[in-house]
Amino acid sequence: MSFPKYTKSNLIGDNGVNIVSRLVNNQFQWIFRVNHNEHDFGIDGYIDIVTDDGGVTGQTLAVQIKTGESFFSREESDGYVFRGENKHLNYYINSSCPVLIILCHPKTEECYWTAFDPNIIDGTSNGWKMVIKKSQSLRINQKESLLALVGDPIDATEELKAQWELNKSIKEASFVYYVIAREDIEHNEFQFLIDFFKRLQLNDDMCKKSQGHVELMIHGYDHLDTELWEIPEVREWLKQVEPKIKYWFYFIKTEMPCYWLQVMMMAACDAKWINRPYPYKVKNLGQVTFDTEKFTPFMDRNFCWLDEMTDRMNMTIDDRKRIANEVEIALRLKA
Repeated sequence: MSFPKYTKSNLIGDNGVNIVSRLVNNQFQWIFRVNHNEHDFGIDGYIDIVTDDGGVTGQTLAVQIKTGESFFSREESDGYVFRGENKHLNYYINSSCPVLIILCHPKTEECYWTAFDPNIIDGTSNGWKMVIKKSQSLRINQKESLLALVGDPIDATEELKAQWELNKSIKEASFVYYVIAREDIEHNEFQFLIDFFKRLQLNDDMCKKSQGHVELMIHGYDHLDTELWEIPEVREWLKQVEPKIKYWFYFIKTEMPCYWLQVMMMAACDAKWINRPYPYKVKNLGQVTFDTEKFTPFMDRNFCWLDEMTDRMNMTIDDRKRIANEVEIALRLKA
């Protein structure tokens, strides 16, 4: 009669998986999860790390298990030579968790491991090879070495609670004043500001309560007798950050007194004084001109982003017009 065959090779392979599973469960008291054959692309299972008090950390080691006496026939001074197939290389390299290559002796049930690392493999005529260390037996005395591969687990609870408190403060505040340090300008740093605006878009509630409530300020140039947009390093920084953050017109404060939108527009559009007030004071009004070829795309993209956000928030056309009108007044484009 004809039946599917459970071969000796299948038996040896399953035996190796069972040996490793017992060692992981009994000696380390960690969790071993078998990767079933229909999903086996070079990984036979996964080891989930468990703390001494039973906490499952979410950290994982992937394992490729090779069982058989033949895998112990090729020795070097400090280990056994394992030969791999090229089809597994990129799979291991792109793995999101460390990959252990484990050799399992079916008679002695001794297992030896080495973490896959492209820097410790060598090419062969039809694949690659690496040495599985004799000193790294899969025993409890190797626990710290295995834990070192995944690092210490992170307890993010307190940090998350602090972020939630910040979110609550932002939503409850009449206005949010965000101060940018001069050092950030000089070091051309702006990822922190991108992250802040992402926080404002955390959910619909945050978006709605932050509309028109954010004012940005740059600290460190107060002693200079000049506008921020006149300072070359500030101007260049603003030119870089403006297109990287959407929804300026939606989030930035337009209720007087407001300043950021004007500074950003002046920098983006290469503003220049026509008649600078003397003696110079920030509140003294002077006349400026700017590059109209840069002004039009600046306004177009920011109004486009405003439309995008008001559509996302299901706001009415009247709401969109109200915000646009407030922006134009804040930019002194209309009275």
